[in-house]
Parts: sequence; structure tokens; C-alpha cells
Amino acid sequence: MRIALISDVHANLTALEVVLADVERVRVDQTVFLGDAIYFGPQPKACLKRIAELDCLCVMGNADAVCIQYDDLRRGNAPMPKINPETRWTADQLDPVDFDFLRRFQATIEVKLGDGHTLLCFHGSPNSNTERIEATIHDDDLSAKLGGHRASVMAGGHTHLSMMRQHRGMLMVNPGSVGMAFERPRSEERDFLLPWAEYGIVTLQGGVLSVDLRRVPYHVEAVKQAARESQKPGFEHWLNDWVEIES
Repeated sequence: MRIALISDVHANLTALEVVLADVERVRVDQTVFLGDAIYFGPQPKACLKRIAELDCLCVMGNADAVCIQYDDLRRGNAPMPKINPETRWTADQLDPVDFDFLRRFQATIEVKLGDGHTLLCFHGSPNSNTERIEATIHDDDLSAKLGGHRASVMAGGHTHLSMMRQHRGMLMVNPGSVGMAFERPRSEERDFLLPWAEYGIVTLQGGVLSVDLRRVPYHVEAVKQAARESQKPGFEHWLNDWVEIES
């Protein structure tokens, strides 16, 4: 059994397409999307359409949930609170079919790998799509965030940092971000984006459980051009926040 884990696309179609091409090349049995299809990037509608075409299991990310909440508010009669321009712009790019698809995303997803092994998928943690699980988290804090859930492999996203560590017999995995791979943990000032798309593959074969964390290069300038054309709020960050990696 081979499961591709993709997460945190954030409306970056260029990055998503190179990841899906790599997934097709290496062949997997199933793909699971770990959330945050939209927000920040310039192509939310196109990315949602592409993910829907995969007909894969999808986890609800915090960015997905924010846009759904905004859509619920604007369709109701209650006074609208102050809305982040990014939220408004993103939601305005989507139609009712897109929101129907987003609303089918699930909080957690369990996949049976075979031989008694299971994979539990979530966005931030099994209990919240906004909690962060990073490589340096203390064991007791991690146990609290897992909330008693157990699986052979626990897979989440949200931090945009690829990770693999052991925790009390379970393998903790973050495949990183397809559309906004971070160089370091997010700060209040700015993000630093790496020029590749990240994803993972969980494999159980012959009783051996393994995880492959993959980096796929893509044409960053294509994303920057899409941002310029979209004129989305804050698009300048997409022009300035990528870092250059020396070979």
C-alpha cells in the first residue's frame, strides 16, 4: 500500500501540478489531501478544481474553514464583521459548487494500510486544524495535542515544515507544503518560501513501514506572474518572499 500525502497547496496551481505529475510518475494506491487548498495564493478556484478531479479523501484545513465561515456569514442576515481582505478576495473567486466541495472536507480521516497498521490524517492536530505540531514539541505537549488518538502513522500539515519523528511507538509525519514550503517556522514579520513543492508518500510493503519526504522543483516565476495578474491582496509578498538556495 502506497499513500501520497499532499498538504497546504494554498492556491498555488504551478506547485500542485508538478506534485501531481510526480505522484503519477511514482505511482501510488491512494492520495490524501491534508487541507488548506486555498488562501494566500493567486489561483484558489483552479486548485480546488484540480483537487476535486483527484476524487481523493480531503481534510479540512484552517484556511478552508475560514472561507467557508465567511461564505456562511455573507449568505445570512447577520451584520458582517470586519473581514480580512485576503478572505474576501479568496471567497469571491469561488462559486457555490466550489463551496459545496469544500464543505465535504473532513476533520480527520483514517486509512487502513494493512497488516493491522493505520494512518490517521488531520490538518493541525486530531482535535484542531489550528494547532501546530513541530519537530521540537515536547513529548507531553504532543500527547496532549493528540488527545488519546493512536495510529501507526499520524500525518498532519499546517506548519509548512516537513517533519518525521517517533512518538511513543507512533510515526509522526508532516509532508510539508505543496504551495508554500517554509524555510523556518512562521514569524509575525514575514515568511521565507522555498523554491520547491513538498509532499510525502507512506508505504507499507512486506511488513516494512516507510515514509518518503519529497521535494519537487517548480517554476517560481510562473507563480509570481499569476500573482501579478490576479492583483490579489498582498500579492507583493509572493514576489518578494522566496529565498534562493545555493546548490
